Amino acid sequence: MSSTHAVKFLYQKQISPFFAQELMHKRFIRGLRAVAYGRVSTEKEDQLNALDNQLKGYLELFGATKMQMVKECGLLQKSNKKAVPLIGMYADEGLSGKNLDNRQAFLQMMEDAKAGKFDIVFTKSVSRWGRNVEEVTRTYKDLKEMGVAVYFLEQDACSTNPAHEQTINNAAVQAQEESRSKSFIVSHGNKIAQQAGKWTSTAPFWCKKINGYLHLDEEKIEVVKLMVRLYYYESHGLKKVAKLLREAGHKPPKGDFWLEKTILGVLTNPLTKGLQVQNKTSTYDLNRGMRMPNPPDEWIVTQREEIRIFTDDFWELLQQEIKRRSEEWGEVSYTTQQVIDSDTGEVIEVKKRTLERGSGRHSSEHLLSNLVFCGNCGGSHRRKPKRKWKDNPRKYDWCCRNNDVHGVAYCQHRNAFEESVLIAHVKEEINKYRADNTDLESHLHYYLSTYHSEDNLPEKISLLQAEIEKLQHRIDVNFEKHVDGEIDKEEYERRRDRYNVDLRAKNAELNDLRNIEKKKEATRLRYGSFIKHLQELDVENLTNGDLRKIISSIRIVTFNEEFRDYVPNMKDIIIDWNFIDKPKAVVFDDWARMDFMKFEMEEAAKEGLSLEEYQAKELGVSVEEYREIQAEIEAENGQH
Repeated sequence: MSSTHAVKFLYQKQISPFFAQELMHKRFIRGLRAVAYGRVSTEKEDQLNALDNQLKGYLELFGATKMQMVKECGLLQKSNKKAVPLIGMYADEGLSGKNLDNRQAFLQMMEDAKAGKFDIVFTKSVSRWGRNVEEVTRTYKDLKEMGVAVYFLEQDACSTNPAHEQTINNAAVQAQEESRSKSFIVSHGNKIAQQAGKWTSTAPFWCKKINGYLHLDEEKIEVVKLMVRLYYYESHGLKKVAKLLREAGHKPPKGDFWLEKTILGVLTNPLTKGLQVQNKTSTYDLNRGMRMPNPPDEWIVTQREEIRIFTDDFWELLQQEIKRRSEEWGEVSYTTQQVIDSDTGEVIEVKKRTLERGSGRHSSEHLLSNLVFCGNCGGSHRRKPKRKWKDNPRKYDWCCRNNDVHGVAYCQHRNAFEESVLIAHVKEEINKYRADNTDLESHLHYYLSTYHSEDNLPEKISLLQAEIEKLQHRIDVNFEKHVDGEIDKEEYERRRDRYNVDLRAKNAELNDLRNIEKKKEATRLRYGSFIKHLQELDVENLTNGDLRKIISSIRIVTFNEEFRDYVPNMKDIIIDWNFIDKPKAVVFDDWARMDFMKFEMEEAAKEGLSLEEYQAKELGVSVEEYREIQAEIEAENGQH
């Protein structure tokens, strides 16, 4: 092709005559190593044809300018995530230009540029390069530092020319704004569809989406019911449920193995009770995919009975069971961590499974597994075989694990009981309360009046808010002291952790007060379920799952300190029933404390004093002295 024809060709391809002439008249152009980049954001046929046309155009361009196309470079990343080699071209198919995360062809191009494999990249326009101002600017400047130019055909601009930077940046802003506008239109359309009862996200695996509406997949809902039976009724942990699902031949929605987080997501999904909850979050930074939660009054909630699997009452009981196990056994999470590859020595990212443990470990191997605890140290009990005599059946003891493993340094009491004695006691207590549950009703009454009373509710909320503000102030002061060097890192972290624990507890308590009616209803529902399970038990054929539905713990305690003069080393078995989340003794102690506080508040009101002023008066000290006393008590508690 002659020089004149080449210039005409380049002009037709929207390359300026000046740049074309410059390319044609510089001798180094014949050896310039060039590649191209193209992208389409959807898989529609016209878009894919456009990509094909882009690639053909670049081939003609390289031939016309006698640039050297780098044949060993190039990659087509298809929308199905398969990569196909290309000659001298990089292309991402069916991918958005908002960010680079999934654009493997683009990322490969950057890696090849770093390796010095080419000198210039041609692309149709800035919008094809990307629709994120931050990433467009960063990437072409990174390439510039590597000695690689980027030429944007539609903008007639080259990244290595300082005079063209403004043009490129303006085009990037325009491309980003176009993306934002399209996103807003799509979001608005989704809201209208959601208000009409449509589901705008991916359908869960037990549903099919037809014309935008969810419909149950009758075959798959049996898998959901099996999950619930294994988890709730048979009391298996998430890991065991995953294993049993796999053994039953049920394939997960993604991958080869059932994940614990997938199962938990199903168990906690309100769709299983027919409730569609959408528009819970909004994107406030489209380019970085940053979202923030919407207030509940902006959620789009639709009740669709045709997709219901469980009743509201059962679903609520299931959530309470999940919460209880999370508090007792811990939560599984998956985090991305950077590690050193042992073969290459490079830093790579891997997903790691971590467990934030609670106070024990979930197991249902034996009848009393994870139910027996030491009432003195709070640790779990372990099952140990007793010495076998001749042909007699093997017997087992349950003893304090801390004492058995570490000795009296960890717990002074072995608190051992023979398994058969423990089981007999449990059966006796079950039969007693099946015959007369008056004591349980009294326990429920004291619990509700202590923790869910509406008496002086505004005052309680105000007091808690004041305590939360005080804790937040302490957290801020603690940080300032660490920054100023007044306390070392160890002391700062010790205080921070203690304050954060207190803050979470106070916030949870405040949330309970603000949702007091819901909490009372949930407690009554749990009590009703407890009584139902209690009456339906086959006492002579108990399972660990049966006991978990009615018992939260069996504590063995030695009262040798208080009663040593009367009954040395007296042991007792205390059963904590699981219809409430606190032991009976704790409930009565808190009830008495709150009853006394109520009395103090009434007396303070009679005298026109605040509670703090009244308490100081009763101690015979000033308010300032009273505050100093309280601060000393808090400091002392923090050290233990």
